[in-house]
Amino acid sequence: MRALRCLLVCWGWLVPAWVGATHIVGGGFELHALRDQPGKYRVVLNLFNDDVNARNTLRATARVDVYAKATGNRVLRLRLSQVSRRPLVFANEACARLRRLGFSAVRYEAVVELPAAQFSDPAGYFLTTSNCCRNEVVDNIANPGDTRMQFYLEFPPVTLVNSSPAFAAPNGEYVCRGEPFTMAFGATDADGDQLRYALVTPYQDLTLSGGTRTFVPVQWQGGYDEQNQIPGSPSLRIDPATGVLTVTATNLGLHVFSVEAEEF
Repeated sequence: MRALRCLLVCWGWLVPAWVGATHIVGGGFELHALRDQPGKYRVVLNLFNDDVNARNTLRATARVDVYAKATGNRVLRLRLSQVSRRPLVFANEACARLRRLGFSAVRYEAVVELPAAQFSDPAGYFLTTSNCCRNEVVDNIANPGDTRMQFYLEFPPVTLVNSSPAFAAPNGEYVCRGEPFTMAFGATDADGDQLRYALVTPYQDLTLSGGTRTFVPVQWQGGYDEQNQIPGSPSLRIDPATGVLTVTATNLGLHVFSVEAEEF
């Protein structure tokens, strides 16, 4: 049984807000099989943008590369078009205004053909794109202002008609220090497949060395790691079966965290 991995990179605020950054604050890929159009797929890139403090302007299109996992060779380059942009809702608008928070969910799409003759390698393939940069005042990673976001999604050979998990756009929830916090962060799956979740180290780059492509993780600040992305008692955890996030925060600050969904 083959797993399909969908990496969603997001931000976690500890008091007062849940997401925040100076440009891209999170996002992730979706890949949907168009079952009434064999061989065709809808590729989706969701980005969450800081509309108040953004240093960059989001473009009308987004470039996405497709690689073969077995060889590391790029087999396709896609151009996705921006199709929608809507504001994210905050649980406490007054606090959001006080902290100058204003985010939007931006969706890019393209319908592409993935011929079986070209995309039948049993090792599968992956989509990837990158965006710069993270909030300069993030507490848990090194040099955040110079650290990119690398988005990534694996998919199996198209001989197995399959759609990826899809995460809903987040709301601006507020976490209070010392109080237990719970949030449903699970994805949905059009095929009804089993999903498994994990907290993982976010990626910042894709490198090529000796013919091998390697995703480069962010560098955690001292005292932080994959199992302690947001400090607390307990620290940030995710239920592997449901995708429910829990934390009882002990520190104030701005923290990045990353959730991976595997599909079976």
